[in-house]
Amino acid sequence: MNVVFLESIYKEKLWGSESWLVSAHPNGDTVINKGEFKGKRLSEIYRDFPLLVKIIEANDDLSIQVHPDDSYAQKCENARGKTEYWYVLEAKEGASLIIGHNAKSKEELIEAVENEEWNSLLREVKVEEGDFFQIEPGTIHAIKGGVKLLEIQQSSDITYRLYDYDRLENGKKRELHIEKCIDTIVCPYEEKRADAEGDELVSCDFYTVEKLSIHGKKALKKSQPAILCCIEGNGTVDGEEIKKGDSFIIPEFHEAVMDGDMKVLLSYEKRENVKIGVDLGGTNIAIGLVDKHGRIIDKMSLPTESERGIDAICDDIASMCIHLTQKHNLCMKDIASVGIGCPGTIDAERGYVIYSNNIRMDNVPLRDILEEKLKVKVFIENDANAASFGEYFVNFKNAKSFVLVTLGTGVGSGLVLNGRLYRGFNGAGFECGHMIIHPEGRQCTCGNKGCLEAYASAGALERYGKNTCKNIFSLAKDGNSECKQMVNEYIKDLGIGIGNIINIIQPEVIAIGGGVSNEGDALLKPVRDIAEKYDFNKHLKKTKVVIAKLKNDAGIIGAAMLGEHV
Repeated sequence: MNVVFLESIYKEKLWGSESWLVSAHPNGDTVINKGEFKGKRLSEIYRDFPLLVKIIEANDDLSIQVHPDDSYAQKCENARGKTEYWYVLEAKEGASLIIGHNAKSKEELIEAVENEEWNSLLREVKVEEGDFFQIEPGTIHAIKGGVKLLEIQQSSDITYRLYDYDRLENGKKRELHIEKCIDTIVCPYEEKRADAEGDELVSCDFYTVEKLSIHGKKALKKSQPAILCCIEGNGTVDGEEIKKGDSFIIPEFHEAVMDGDMKVLLSYEKRENVKIGVDLGGTNIAIGLVDKHGRIIDKMSLPTESERGIDAICDDIASMCIHLTQKHNLCMKDIASVGIGCPGTIDAERGYVIYSNNIRMDNVPLRDILEEKLKVKVFIENDANAASFGEYFVNFKNAKSFVLVTLGTGVGSGLVLNGRLYRGFNGAGFECGHMIIHPEGRQCTCGNKGCLEAYASAGALERYGKNTCKNIFSLAKDGNSECKQMVNEYIKDLGIGIGNIINIIQPEVIAIGGGVSNEGDALLKPVRDIAEKYDFNKHLKKTKVVIAKLKNDAGIIGAAMLGEHV
């Protein structure tokens, strides 16, 4: 992958303008304007790009505002919080910024806000070109007129306004968020500005920013995507001309050659607390490096070939872990933990696979074997539980109760209550695939008859339809009466199963995953209707039934997160 050049997004504002230079945020997803990915949006290349870079040009004062941290933003907005870094590009004589406040307590803050004592409350800082500031969540701040700066931040667009000078926009005062501001403002304010050391200007939990001076040729290579913004001079990168104000991304492991006389700001996500997740299946072993936010840094897979035995499988897992860490200039000592999602009956507390038919394991101390090979802490979990936790952690963390139902060869399921997996007292709880929906019905692989799995798994539909699920759904859409009847019966049985889960748990969210979920609304809408028909609750809030988002990555991410979050 070559250097990525992007078309900036210009946004006119009441107080001036913003130019979003690098962003995969839905409110401004920048478009690639050169090379192999020309015309694609950044989010199409990087699923969850962590940083957002913009230029803010203030002709007038911005509102007095504050940003929430990740925890508050997740709870109230179902989004990331916002930590940001400012580098002053231009400043008129006497220009200033608002950073911090003088209140010694929340009570003093509330009183000052209610009485609009802005002059005594706010701290004002004189600035000039080249100054830089780290703005932590909970810090009152504002850019004042006459300042142009580069902002590097978490990929978030959340701002809570505390005061806006009673300005009108389209004839109305802009919305304030007083209650949320009071909740998030840190009291008392403590100034944390530090002098830069060497090239590094700042390093926090979310990013590192460096200032580089280029004189002649300089090669740069990182193990993660790196954003570069030219703040002075001009030159080239990999032969492409760049000038002041231009930004671009150097992809991971690409060695870019810069040439010229210029100064650039280099920013990249800080990677700490990296974990490894392993999705151990009957067909493949999939393994991924995962960051603390649940994003996959890199992944690989190999055939399981379970007939070789557990020793060979564990050797492969260990080799893959070491290969991925070394590829990213890490070693196993840098890895916080390794999590394994494995099919079958799991004793998570002891780290044993009690029995797994798919991988031919019977009372295997998998955790101990891998800890001996890798010399790091290892956690073991049922694969459906791991996938459930992965989907929850990335996409539904604000839900107090969450269920994932996966429709594959079988029907897998997992339940997360108040951020923790529910396993039952013996570790075998919440096997929804084996609830009986048709007593004395079809034979299930578990030995019982009439299980949901015998009716609502992809395997069941394919066995009885003698075709692939995708083809059966496609033929049904085309009007094939036999396939249409099969799909209708399949959806009815799945809807009954989902309705049963709702009646027993009343979870906030049920997500449907697995291969069949690719049918989208053609599956989801009728399943919702049937589940609602069987839901005894007619008067209170309803469970949201949605399609899962992570697809095959859920197992890797959930396994990786086992160490800290289960």
